[in-house]
Amino acid sequence: RAMVDTLVVPNRITLGIFISEEDHSRKTDVESLELKMGKTLEKLGIDITKQLNLTDLSSDFKNYILRRQDIKKSKSYELEVYDAVTAGRVITALERAGISNVNLVKTSYSAMDALRIQLKSKAILRAKEQA
Repeated sequence: RAMVDTLVVPNRITLGIFISEEDHSRKTDVESLELKMGKTLEKLGIDITKQLNLTDLSSDFKNYILRRQDIKKSKSYELEVYDAVTAGRVITALERAGISNVNLVKTSYSAMDALRIQLKSKAILRAKEQA
C-alpha cells in the first residue's frame, strides 16, 4: 500500500464578523457599524455582494419591556476571502474601524476533488514502482 501527501494552502477562508450595539460604550447603532464595515471592506477590494453574507440578527426586546433599558441589536456575518494575507488585512482594518469581534470560521481548498484524484494517481504509480 503506497501513500503520497502534499502541502495545500487554503484558498477559501471564512471569517465570522459580529457587530452589536453593546460592544460600544458610546451607543453606536448596528446600522452605522454595518455601513462602516461595508465601506472598510470595499476599500480592501472585497465584493461585499458576493463575499459577505448575513448569518444571524437579533434584538433584545424582552429586556426592554422588563427593565426599561434600550433595545440592543446585533448582527452576524460571514465573509469569504481567498488568501491569508487578505484575511489579515480585513481583521486589521475592521479593528481600526471599531469592529473587533472577528473570528476564523473555517478554511477550505476549492480544488480538493481534483487534488484527491491527482494524489490517488501518484499513489497508484508509487505502488506499481514498489511492486
